[in-house]
Amino acid sequence: MSWLTDIEHTTPGVCDGRNDCDDGSDEIECSIRPLDFEIRLSGGNSSNEGRVEVKVFGEWGSVCDDLFDLRDAGVVCRELGFTLGAAEYVSHSHYGSSGGTPIYLVDDLQCLGNETSIRECSFNGWGVHDCGAEEEVGVVCRVPGLDCAPNHWPCDFSRECIPIAFLCDHVADCDDGSDEDATHCQVRAGIRLITLVCPKNENR
Repeated sequence: MSWLTDIEHTTPGVCDGRNDCDDGSDEIECSIRPLDFEIRLSGGNSSNEGRVEVKVFGEWGSVCDDLFDLRDAGVVCRELGFTLGAAEYVSHSHYGSSGGTPIYLVDDLQCLGNETSIRECSFNGWGVHDCGAEEEVGVVCRVPGLDCAPNHWPCDFSRECIPIAFLCDHVADCDDGSDEDATHCQVRAGIRLITLVCPKNENR
């Protein structure tokens, strides 16, 4: 279904948000309404993560997680200015819902990975989807590593450094909570046996 009920296309495939022509010429001169495209991340703990939202024709909406993969996430991140691409993507409305019944503007997004914008990728057309209530996709974009001071630890995604003593102390000191993540804190304890050599005059 589509929420773009007020837009009528006189020619099928023209100005529907999809590049049906190899050169994209079917989407160049679309004067019905200005596309006014924007993209952002919402609901995350830092600027490099969150629910993927786009704005077209003056309204914000979500991207559905159907067929979404790391190549799509990489295009999203680079379009947002994160030149290192994506670290991961998350489905099932991991970053919460945009409120009420989600408005899905992009579904079945399929990028090759070399695009500069998701507008250049294949998808069903603006607002055309078959997605349910909890299918909003999110991404985590890669950021450059931090050089922390001695005895400090770099948080995974929130670009902070915390004292080593704060790592795995059952208190989330990083904004992204990575200092308490199981991948860092569930380390198997080891037992080391030490042989003591006593002085000759001591009997133990």
